[in-house]
Amino acid sequence: MPCDTGRLMSEDANSEAGWPRFGISGYHQSCGPDNEHSRIFLSALVSSLLSEDLRSETSVDSAEEAIEVATTLGVDTGAAEERLASVRRMLSVRVVWDTAVRFFLLPLRVSFKALVQQVAVRFRLPKKAPPLQLCWREADELFPLDGEAAWEECLGRRGLAERPGRLELQVLNMSKPPQRRRKAEASSKAGADLQDFAVFVFVSWSGRET
Repeated sequence: MPCDTGRLMSEDANSEAGWPRFGISGYHQSCGPDNEHSRIFLSALVSSLLSEDLRSETSVDSAEEAIEVATTLGVDTGAAEERLASVRRMLSVRVVWDTAVRFFLLPLRVSFKALVQQVAVRFRLPKKAPPLQLCWREADELFPLDGEAAWEECLGRRGLAERPGRLELQVLNMSKPPQRRRKAEASSKAGADLQDFAVFVFVSWSGRET
């Protein structure tokens, strides 16, 4: 059954999302997704991506993390993902595994092997982890991604074989994705999380130095 990427995350799911650069691993504990102000803040952040210069690697890294954080907390980031793909002339890939979401860019005409490797890296899978069961969706149908031929068919049917754009994939493995942080560590950082995130966003998008 497909994951609903738009729904708000549970406490356990948010504890899983420890964001190393933003430092908002305990965000849900203090100003979580049930808080309307936090949703407005994150929506404004994602909207700001639509008017930014995203040609530098630093800007792209920041944008990727901002999109990933906002997506995890239930903010619609579709427009920002499309813009990032268009500016960088790359594939914008969102991968959903249970309640976890990862976002990254890939070059056009990337191989299936490279895709699987990137998904494994973003979810921090151990080398001996079971093979990933990836799929893509069209209307109400799920199509397995089990090799290069299936991957090329996916790109062709989505019109992404030779042009940039946005693609959403799902992991169908029955196991849960690896956790990024322990709950105890996430909870201990809750108080300073939102402030750190706001400072980072302000500095990154205003161009000022601290």
